[in-house]
Amino acid sequence: YQPQLDLRGRQIVGVEALLRWRRANGSYIAPGEFIPIAEQSTLIITLSQWLINQICRQILIWDHIKLPPLRVAFNVAARHFRHAQILATLHESVGRYAIDPARLCIELTEDALLDDAAHARTILEEIKRIGLSISIDDFGAGYSSLSHLRSYPIDELKIDQRFIAELTTDPGSRAIAASVIAIGNTFGLRVVAEGVETAVQLAILSEHDCGIVQGYHLANPMSANALADWIRYRQEGPA
Repeated sequence: YQPQLDLRGRQIVGVEALLRWRRANGSYIAPGEFIPIAEQSTLIITLSQWLINQICRQILIWDHIKLPPLRVAFNVAARHFRHAQILATLHESVGRYAIDPARLCIELTEDALLDDAAHARTILEEIKRIGLSISIDDFGAGYSSLSHLRSYPIDELKIDQRFIAELTTDPGSRAIAASVIAIGNTFGLRVVAEGVETAVQLAILSEHDCGIVQGYHLANPMSANALADWIRYRQEGPA
């Protein structure tokens, strides 16, 4: 889980759930290796179902130990999003653990919305009825369309981290990031910048009024227990 910081209030408002595959020897397989393989089969649907259930279970555990109520973002592959089972999975997991669905934010790439716009809109509307928020991941890197922001029930834009990495070296990337922030703010959407690794990047994003940031400059991804300790440390300060 990687924390997300609200730049305006300087508060931790959420986390992104990230998948890591651990080998028997303790080393990790990067998601860039195992996710594409899973996407070639129905395994990606099984994996997504497990992820959603695990997140809901973890939210309940955090609530029991009195952690502040965090929003948890998670990515769903295009193949699972287009599958009818996605809605049943969300209903079942939210109901099983009796959590507030507003605590969940589903992240989708623009590619997931392109093949069948009418079908995508129907699924998004059903997801909104369940109570989740919806984020467009890697916004600006694909076939970005402002019409998506009008016709789909979107709550959040997530700037592609390639633009964040080049904020200080490429004027074009900085202009794109600034434009995404301005568009999101104009439409009343949350804007999240991921991959923030330096204080200079953070300052530029703050200057452009970006709402939320995440990245190694703030905190590494960490286990659920480590996250709870990290948040308590931030709240209480060093002993």
